[in-house]
Amino acid sequence: MKFNEFLNHLSNYEPGKDIEVIAKEYGVKEVMKLASNENPFGTPPKAIECLRQNANKAHLYPDDSMIELKSTLAQK
Repeated sequence: MKFNEFLNHLSNYEPGKDIEVIAKEYGVKEVMKLASNENPFGTPPKAIECLRQNANKAHLYPDDSMIELKSTLAQK
C-alpha cells in the first residue's frame, strides 16, 4: 500500500502525564485532568441511564439522518 510521503515526517503522539505522576511531581494531593476532554465530575447520571437503556443496540449503526433528534428538536 502506498502512503503519502508527508506521513513519514509526522512525530508520534505523546499523551499527557498520568494524574499520579503530576501529583507526585508537584507535591499535591488532588489533580483534575482536563487535557483530553475529561470531565472531573464523572459521567452525568442521564448519560449513564441512556447507555443502560440502549446497550442492547450497541451493535447497530446509528441513524445517520438523525430523524428522532431532528423531530425532538423541532418540538422545542
